[in-house]
Amino acid sequence: MDLMSVRESVYKEVEKKEMKLHLIFDFNHMFYKYKFRLEKGSLRPLSYDGKSISYIYYNLRDIEQARKKYEKLGYDVYVHICLDSKTNRKDENKDYKATRENKLTEDNFNDMHETAKLLIEAGYDVEKVEGFEADDIIWTLVNTIPRDEAVVIYTNDSDVTVNVNNNVVV
Repeated sequence: MDLMSVRESVYKEVEKKEMKLHLIFDFNHMFYKYKFRLEKGSLRPLSYDGKSISYIYYNLRDIEQARKKYEKLGYDVYVHICLDSKTNRKDENKDYKATRENKLTEDNFNDMHETAKLLIEAGYDVEKVEGFEADDIIWTLVNTIPRDEAVVIYTNDSDVTVNVNNNVVV
């Protein structure tokens, strides 16, 4: 068998195999990223009809850039967006996130949940479970995805690295 025949058989094998990829976004990470960049003035605030649309615009831009990047590589891409809900961990452990600077305000939570509603209306898979944080939801989601499907997690939360294996990257 010559080199050209080998290449053709490899390409045919790859074409037969459906390559699935799950993009999992830690929405709280994305929200923080843009919240502070907007506050510092390093991003242009956007508004429509008197309402701020900055969060939805910048988050959608990131999600769609990632989706297009992997679709160009031939993956069948599934997008999952994971969202924190309020937990009782602070009641159980007073030191939990006690040193965190720049905590989210009630207005920030409202902005985040309004953005999540818009993402749901746009057809995205938004995961939020009362009493759980995004990293808990991500762990559960990763463990329900078949092992032969690739997973890319977008976050800066070091707790999520527990999910890394042969088919999962952070």
